[in-house]
Amino acid sequence: MITSFEIFLKVAEELSVSRAAARCFVTQQCVSDHIKRLEEDYGILLFNRKPHFSLTEAGKVLYESVLEIQKIEEDIKIKFNRLKNNKKLIVGMNATRISLILPELLPVYNEIFPDVEISFVMHETRVLEQMMLKGDIDIFVGVNANSSSKYNADLLGMEKINIIISSKLFKKNFNLKDLEKMKKGVNFSEFRNISFAREPGWSRINDLIDFYSKREDVHLKSLYYTRDYDTQIALCSSGLVAIVCPGMITRKILEHNDKNSKENEIFIFPLNNQSELLKIELITLKKSDESDYKIRFIDLLKEYMKKNIN
Repeated sequence: MITSFEIFLKVAEELSVSRAAARCFVTQQCVSDHIKRLEEDYGILLFNRKPHFSLTEAGKVLYESVLEIQKIEEDIKIKFNRLKNNKKLIVGMNATRISLILPELLPVYNEIFPDVEISFVMHETRVLEQMMLKGDIDIFVGVNANSSSKYNADLLGMEKINIIISSKLFKKNFNLKDLEKMKKGVNFSEFRNISFAREPGWSRINDLIDFYSKREDVHLKSLYYTRDYDTQIALCSSGLVAIVCPGMITRKILEHNDKNSKENEIFIFPLNNQSELLKIELITLKKSDESDYKIRFIDLLKEYMKKNIN
């Protein structure tokens, strides 16, 4: 994919030239030049600069189109890899979940199968479902996946969601004497005046957030959008926004708290009365060839995922 499209994606996801530049390891001027060049090439503005930096309607169209281009390129790479004769697996999963699981799983697996090549594909569940049905991936960990007669779905666990807020933002909006009580459970209505960072567009967790906020007749203020939980946590830590994340991702919060002072602590508040949960499943295609190295990887993945799901 051309560099301008890659940079455009980062800017569209972060809605910030400076953060996009940091993710691309280039200067802000370089990012601005690429965006300006795209706008000149297409003869239309892709971003509103005022009053807030945001995608125009044309920008939204290009964003969806570039995502399709990205997926096509990934599909091509996957198909080319399948032409090789090496033992390999292609695994789909959320990026943050991968970062939590792999450091534990891969050393164990590598001791048994040191020559197996493993590629990791990071997409939303609905994209991974289509890739599975086309045979483009071998395994994926899905969140509230649609059922299909063409694949097997093994339940790994049910996840609740949590509201995450930094001590800085908490102290500005709440009384410290309520902290211990809120650690036992909160409602979205208590956060109606606080801005949030969340995933852009449609996602399983956005569906759940919308379900619970509508149940409480609350409209949450969304300020920043990114699918990357590490970025969400960084924004939360800065005191700008609160976030909502699944139980497994709270490990990242605990790691942050271990490395930082009490002043920079991030609080984890479970949401009260959760009737709808995130169903985490391991999806494999029916009637696929089950090699010994694939079966062993699946067994280990099940073991480590179940251990880490809260």
